[in-house]
Amino acid sequence: MTKRKRWGARYAILGSGLLSAIVSQCLPAAQASCGLDRPHEKAVVGYVYDGDTIRLTDGRKVRLIGIDTPELGHDGKPDQPLAKQAKERLERLAKPYLEVQLRYDEQRRDSYGRTLAHVFLRDGTNVQRDLLSSGLATVIAVPPNLWQLECHLSSEAKARTARLGLWALPRYQPIDAESLAEDDVGFRLITGRVRRVGKGRKTVWLRLAKRVTVQIPHRYSHYFTQYPPTQLTGRRVLARGWLTPRRRGLGMTIRHPSALRVLD
Repeated sequence: MTKRKRWGARYAILGSGLLSAIVSQCLPAAQASCGLDRPHEKAVVGYVYDGDTIRLTDGRKVRLIGIDTPELGHDGKPDQPLAKQAKERLERLAKPYLEVQLRYDEQRRDSYGRTLAHVFLRDGTNVQRDLLSSGLATVIAVPPNLWQLECHLSSEAKARTARLGLWALPRYQPIDAESLAEDDVGFRLITGRVRRVGKGRKTVWLRLAKRVTVQIPHRYSHYFTQYPPTQLTGRRVLARGWLTPRRRGLGMTIRHPSALRVLD
């Protein structure tokens, strides 16, 4: 068995319990509330693009805050695993011509001009929570839009413990940074001991392997109060997010401590 396969098998076994313990560190003692405190607007669904994006009948494109679902294939590329299932579940929840309630966060638009919102059905169903609880979405924390983060983390953790949906797939289990190959891009959970910490003009970076780094932009550093990134040399961590090719290997940018947990 190769080194990479040994690590993959090891973390597939440990992944569920390890991550559940990590997520529990992020949650307050009281149970996370997933209800709607106040709707900002009522709107009507016109079309469902994928598992985390809809269009309203007034033409606005709405990106669901706090979650990410697998991508549908475009330009000849195949769908990511469970992408169609995520879209179909959102279509069942937020059917075209169904009235929904929108709850905004700190920012109302993203850099693509899409409206950012938490989406609830008229009966109070939390759409983001449903997708996370079904194992068809992962949590993405992008400050300052953090309302419902505790709810999202708790919902995802339950799906992961039950190995539902995405959490039954090998690529959603933690993998050691040393075992990553150059084509291991996309959403990943990676573990490793911080070999070195450096500071650039815009980021602090943590080197977990020879060609694997995690970057934290300076603009988000004030969120990392419990474990400042500059003090993590020698610590074993788990990072979650999107690995992308970089000039010197693979890199992952994270913006909130819920995506970077210190293991020892």
